Amino acid sequence: MQNIVITMPAYRAAQTLARTVEDIPEGLASRLILVDDASPDETVEVARSLGLHVKVHPENRGYGGNQKTCYQEALTLDADIVVLLHPDYQYDPKAVPLLIAPILAGYADMTFGSRFAGLGDPRAGGMPGYRYFGNRLTTVLENLALGTHFTETHSGMRAYTRDCLLRMPFLGYSDDFWFDTQFLVDAVTSGMRVIEVPIPTRYTHESSSIAVGRSIAYVWASLRYAARRSMERGRKGKRNPVARAARETRPSDASFKIEEPNEAERGRIGAIAAAFSLGEGTVMTVGAASPGSAGEALAKAAAETTPEGLAALVLAVGDARGASKRAAQVQDALRAHGLRMVDWRLEGDRATVLARGPSVPAG
Repeated sequence: MQNIVITMPAYRAAQTLARTVEDIPEGLASRLILVDDASPDETVEVARSLGLHVKVHPENRGYGGNQKTCYQEALTLDADIVVLLHPDYQYDPKAVPLLIAPILAGYADMTFGSRFAGLGDPRAGGMPGYRYFGNRLTTVLENLALGTHFTETHSGMRAYTRDCLLRMPFLGYSDDFWFDTQFLVDAVTSGMRVIEVPIPTRYTHESSSIAVGRSIAYVWASLRYAARRSMERGRKGKRNPVARAARETRPSDASFKIEEPNEAERGRIGAIAAAFSLGEGTVMTVGAASPGSAGEALAKAAAETTPEGLAALVLAVGDARGASKRAAQVQDALRAHGLRMVDWRLEGDRATVLARGPSVPAG
C-alpha cells in the first residue's frame, strides 16, 4: 500500500485550517504535515490541536522555501506520494483522490489540479479578474515554450511520486512564488510524466493571494524561466540528455566508472545510473569528499565524457534536512568551474549530482 503524505504550507491559516483538514477524505493519508512560515496568528496552535505533524520556521522563508521544508519532511517520513494542499481552503481537499489517481494507476510522476479543465469556471468560484486573465495569458505562452497543452500552469494543488521529488533539484529553486513554475517546467523538460486533472476552486476573503506588483514579477519570472529551459533543453526536453536517455535507452545500457575515494559506492552508483536510464558511455561517476570539491571532481569527469555525456558524483549530505545547504554549495562549486547542474537525486544520506558543461582539462 502506498504511503501518502499530505503537506500544507501555511501562513496565517488559523481561520481555515480546521475546515481544510475536516474535508480531507478519512483514511486517505498516513500523515498530514503542516509547515508554518512564522505566522503571526494561531496557525501552529490550531495545527497541533488537530494532531498534525507540525514544523515551524522561526522566520518567514517564503512560499517556495516553505514547500522545500514540506517535501523534505515528507521524504524523511518515507512518503511514496506527496500531496501539496493549501490550508487556506481555496482548493477543495475532497479532490485529492482525483489528484492522485493517475499516480496510483502508474500513469504519472506528477499531477496538478486545473481550475480551467473540463467544466471548471474559476471566475464563478471567485477568482479575481486580473488573476484570471493573467493566468490564461501566461499559460498560453508557457505552453508554447514547453510544447505542452495544459489548461493551467499556475495551480497550487499538486501531487508527486517520491521518485519525482528525488530527481528534481527543487532545493535550488526560488524561495518565492515562482518555485511552482520552476518545478513544473523542469519536470516537463526532464521527461517526467505530468498530468493535469480538473478540480473546483473557491476564492474568499480568507484565500491567500499576492499583490498585483508581485503578481507581475511572478509572471515575468515564470515566463523567463520557461523560455530559458526551453532553449536549453528543447520543448518537452527533447534536447535534455536525461530526458532523451530515458526515452531512447534501456537501463541495462548504463556504463560508468569509479574513481577514489568512493570505490565502496560501486553497487549503489550502478543502481542510480540504471534508474536514470543513462546510456553507454554517457556518464562518468566520481566521488567527492566535500561539497567544495564537487566542482573540481565534476570538471575532471566532464573532460573525459562524450560531448553529449554527463558527469556525476555521489555526495554525502547527512540527511534530508541538511541537503538544502549542500545543494547550494554544490551549485556554487559547479558554477565556479563553468558547469551547470542537470539533475539532483536525494536518497537517504547521499545525493547524486548530474552536471554537464564545457570540457575542462583535469588537474
